[in-house]
Amino acid sequence: MSHFYWVLLGNSWRDFISSLGSTTLGFLVPFIVLPLVGLLLALFVTLVREGPRGIMTHLQKTFAFAAIAAVFGEVIVYLAIFGGSMVRANYQDHRTLSDQNRSLTSQLETHNRGITQSDPAYMGLVQILRAFQSYGSRVKGQPCTIYFTATEDSRAIAQAIAETSALVSGCHTFGPDAPMMPECSSNENEGMIPGAIVVHTSRSSGYSPAGVFQRELGNLLPTRLSYVQPRNVCFPITGRLMWLQFGTGVGWKQ
Repeated sequence: MSHFYWVLLGNSWRDFISSLGSTTLGFLVPFIVLPLVGLLLALFVTLVREGPRGIMTHLQKTFAFAAIAAVFGEVIVYLAIFGGSMVRANYQDHRTLSDQNRSLTSQLETHNRGITQSDPAYMGLVQILRAFQSYGSRVKGQPCTIYFTATEDSRAIAQAIAETSALVSGCHTFGPDAPMMPECSSNENEGMIPGAIVVHTSRSSGYSPAGVFQRELGNLLPTRLSYVQPRNVCFPITGRLMWLQFGTGVGWKQ
């Protein structure tokens, strides 16, 4: 809160100086420095001519009255001008915050209606779709199955990616819903790597579509390649199997 007041005072001071058509130095010199120097010179001349008693006499009469009249008169005028500057600065700050709020509200409404091509999520979605589409084409029409498992905290992102697989890969897709049978839940944690997706496939001496897929998906998410198959399978496997095992805390690459 104190930061806000310091900013407001700074903006008010700049508006105040601008309204005087001057700078901070241009304001301080005639208002503070010159009167102070003049007072000191007057005191020095009085000291030389009349001694310390003369200084006390003039301080009680002429100097005191002149100083009070000059200083208080200027203070009243400049305080009024500075008060107007504070009002203008506060209003301008309110307008700026109001414009920023409208801009953020507009952006939020745009995101609520859908994603745009400038949104990083859009390019991520496009690349994931292409990766699954390419995998489906690399298996060359052979039957295939893609199996998803995920820990509790990574299940949401795994579910979103699984839905893209079901749309474009042409492979049977299962998971990552919580398994109905307890014996299948071991697939979620056995061999899991925190913060990464392990792409499990069968070992092949030749071309590996899953290996290419792992490298493409690795551009967006941390991935590892493995040749370990799930120990317990609670669904029918059709053809080639690729198992995507989401570890804890899986997130997009920055």
